[in-house]
Amino acid sequence: MKNLYIIIILLLSYQSSIGQDARFSQYLSAPLLLNPALTGITDKDVRVVANYRTQWSFLENPYRTTALSVDARPVMFKNRDFFNVGLLVMNDRAGEINYSQNGAYLSLAYSKNFSSSPRRSHYLTLGFQGGYLSNRFDISKIEVVDPSQLAINVTRMDYLDVAVGGLWFYATQDFNVYLGVSAYHLNKPLLSLSTNSDETLYQRQSVHAGGEWKVGRALSLLPSALYQRQGEMQEIVVGTWLLLGENQRQEETALFIGGWYRVEDAFIISTRLDYQDFSFILSYDANTSTLVEASRGFGAVEVSVQYGINRNMQGRSGKNKYGSCPRF
Repeated sequence: MKNLYIIIILLLSYQSSIGQDARFSQYLSAPLLLNPALTGITDKDVRVVANYRTQWSFLENPYRTTALSVDARPVMFKNRDFFNVGLLVMNDRAGEINYSQNGAYLSLAYSKNFSSSPRRSHYLTLGFQGGYLSNRFDISKIEVVDPSQLAINVTRMDYLDVAVGGLWFYATQDFNVYLGVSAYHLNKPLLSLSTNSDETLYQRQSVHAGGEWKVGRALSLLPSALYQRQGEMQEIVVGTWLLLGENQRQEETALFIGGWYRVEDAFIISTRLDYQDFSFILSYDANTSTLVEASRGFGAVEVSVQYGINRNMQGRSGKNKYGSCPRF
């Protein structure tokens, strides 16, 4: 089997760094995977997001991650507080052993308003997320090695998952800033390839921040940064979108170009087009790590599509009833 060594490495890597979560380079375009408190943080009535990532395409069965989420603000109180709800489903698939993770999550969040002016938004949001996940792989795909030598007697792992998060943001028409924190796998679910092991899923903690500054008549910056840690893995990503065009929030079409750097791993090059209620994002990870040779120079490609549904956006004043909201 020509990819035998790759399979063994994947299995041993899975055992030693068990439970490393799937990730998207476009982390702000997968809000419910980043922070439960991002649920409903949109200037739309309903937000629908689809994400797709493929990595190591030189393999016969490359790594693929797919996610679909829907979130909304179904309840707005007189004091402009919000109750938010969201649903996320995802699939992560990798390698010739058909390793896969399927999950479904329900997110709930409450946004507390601290501003008395409809011209600016000042909120603190707390979010909770609960989910059910199933991990599995096909041990029969290992055709040459005796599976008993790998001490594996579990090929399917199902578990419940719990996450919490917080988000603070301040926003006006031309400026916004936000800061979020989140913690996933608080219940430390058991996740092991052997019934003789008590390995648990590593907790994942993250801090993310960013904002939007209009620096010229036809130019805005949307910088963002992410730090997250899970087990021995830590990730630092920094970069920015450049938003081109005048009067960007009012135009039906907006063009963005952006770049990020994931420390000691990859440069991320992205482009984005907002058209009416749609947002389309395409990005490429250019590998800079020690895996460049092993990956034969192939990076990762991601595509995100977002659609916003506006049913009753206007308040009594004729303005957006949600006020200003961070643009991620």
